[in-house]
Amino acid sequence: MKWAALIFIVFLSVTVFAQTSAESMVKQYSISGEKPTSAISIAKQYQILNQKVNNTSIAKNYVIANSIYSNISFPKYYSIGHLEKAIIKENIQTPVQINSTAPKTDKINSNTYALIIGNEDYQTYQSELNTEQNVSFAVNDAKTFKEYCINTLGIPTLNIVYLENAGLVKFKQAINQMNLLAKHKNGKAKIIFYYAGHGFPDEKSHEPYLIPVDVSGNQLDMAISQNYVIDKLTEFSSEKVIVFFDACFSGGGRNQGLVAERGIKIIPAQTKLTNNLVVFSSSSSNQTSLPYNEKQHGLFTWFLLEKINESKGECTLGELDSYLVENVSIKSVLINKKEQVPVTQTSPELNTNWKNWKIY
Repeated sequence: MKWAALIFIVFLSVTVFAQTSAESMVKQYSISGEKPTSAISIAKQYQILNQKVNNTSIAKNYVIANSIYSNISFPKYYSIGHLEKAIIKENIQTPVQINSTAPKTDKINSNTYALIIGNEDYQTYQSELNTEQNVSFAVNDAKTFKEYCINTLGIPTLNIVYLENAGLVKFKQAINQMNLLAKHKNGKAKIIFYYAGHGFPDEKSHEPYLIPVDVSGNQLDMAISQNYVIDKLTEFSSEKVIVFFDACFSGGGRNQGLVAERGIKIIPAQTKLTNNLVVFSSSSSNQTSLPYNEKQHGLFTWFLLEKINESKGECTLGELDSYLVENVSIKSVLINKKEQVPVTQTSPELNTNWKNWKIY
């Protein structure tokens, strides 16, 4: 009985110590025995506040120090004999949402389909890159856009293809899936394509490319050209196709370009548009598409979401175009001290009719 009581007291003391220590700004914990394999196992072993653990946080917004970004929380270990230390840092800021709950609609737009891709983490898939060459907040951009598609635009969840950190194979599979949906809807489909991530231009042709996370900026023959995306989305007649690119195609990036040594930005070639197509791009010419660090979104995406939010999804594309150009261009100069002017392109046959369309 004495031994049982002693063991209980020791266990209670360790638990209280772990919970108390977790409240400090940075604490080191020593773990004897086998090295934990993930941030989740650390949280379980230390019972930190007994809070929910997922891939964006450990307990009360505790995430691993030195992680790429707060949505990737794999620990950095320091081996000392049979002991392992994991440094856990408190309260790395979690993404700011436009609205904790996107405005909800009773509409069900069953003919609308969306492909949403957020490519943020390139460094994990390409060891020669540094974390500055990731695209900050791209996953949060995509995740929040998906929330608004479902709740505010009334797109059924089943109609949404959603990818985070998409590699080449999954990226192409998703584009082909949209192509087949348009084919079998016989002209009745409404397609939305949203992409946040790296773009890159071919140095000779200036053709713009979308970059999967497992493809280098020096291997554009393996990347996905903007022309390929547009051709696939418009191969079959659709009621409308609306594209949002929160990416620059000049060779720059939100933090740093995908190829760090590039010194001169390239003006990307214009993509030929056909069918009932409208393309919203986050920046013009050789500009860079920048982050809105305070809000933890891309600057373009923040204002895209804000307009959907304030209009409850009922704004016209013409209204959205005017809102994005005015707000993004001014805010970029104020907070980033650089120009970023969104541009909207349409297929010639649409004239100005597109301006009266709704997003959904």
